Order: sequence, then C-alpha cells, then structure tokens
Amino acid sequence: MTTVEGPDFFGNSSPLSAFKPLQAMDSALFEREYGRWFLVVHLAPGSDRAGQSLTVSDPGGTHAGTVIRVFALKRRQEGMFDYVSIGRHPDNDVHIPDPTVSRFHCFVRLDDDGVRLQDAGSSGGTFVDNQPVAVRRKGPPTLVKDGAAVRIGGVEAALASASSLQALL
Repeated sequence: MTTVEGPDFFGNSSPLSAFKPLQAMDSALFEREYGRWFLVVHLAPGSDRAGQSLTVSDPGGTHAGTVIRVFALKRRQEGMFDYVSIGRHPDNDVHIPDPTVSRFHCFVRLDDDGVRLQDAGSSGGTFVDNQPVAVRRKGPPTLVKDGAAVRIGGVEAALASASSLQALL
C-alpha cells in the first residue's frame, strides 16, 4: 500500500477512504494484499499531530467529522525479529508521529489466535480496553480481540481484522 503524503500525512498510515475501492474485494485476496490485522486510529477533526494538520475525513459517511487513519500491522521488511514494532521513530513498522508515543513504544506478534500486544517500556503506556498491557520481559503479552479499544500513549485506536475493516467501508 502506498503511504499518502501531503496535508493528510500521518506516519505510514493511509486514510480510510483509500480502502473504499476495495470494499467489494474478496476477503482472502484483501488479506493477502493488505494484511490480516489493522490499527484504526481515530483523531479529532483538525487535530495537529507532530506539527501536521490532519484534514482527511469521511464526509457524509458513518464516521463524518472524524479523521480516520489505517495502519497495516505487518512487517515493512523481513528481518531477524518476529514482531511488528509500533512507535514514533520512522524505523518502526507502524510509525505513529505523535508526541505521546515513545520512539519504540510497543510490539505486536501475529499468531493463529490473533494479535498479542506488549509494551516496550514506553513512558505513556499501552492499554487494551482501558487495561494496561504488560511490559516486555515483565509479563505475558495481551491477546487483543477484533474490535478492542487500544491506546498507545495518548493515541486512541481500535484493532480491526481485514473483514472488520472491509465492513467499515
């Protein structure tokens, strides 16, 4: 997927509208092309994150007035690690340029049961349904279910499977 840049740029995410043409795509093909799991970030209209004004919205849609950004939870490149990294630093697989997100904030492992989330020792914490997740090496990762509310620092999001994302469209 191509990262959208310009006034609606937010890390390596894409606006929800970028997925609209894919609404009718076969779900298996959608998963192969774009991934199985997504982090859907909801921002207030006109929010200013990392000095960039976000103007993407869904006018007249079910999410009217809300800025929605979609991050695919997948590795950008093959490497020695078996997790997806999330953080403010651009080297993360999921780059969220928000001052409340630590440089290397949390890790996601994808397995047959779903998504497992673990904090990397961030300053702002990582939460699933308002419950803190364990810090790496200090407890087990948290299994995150489809549709769960996720907070990374001060960034509110939801976990969505490919089928749930297609249903949003």
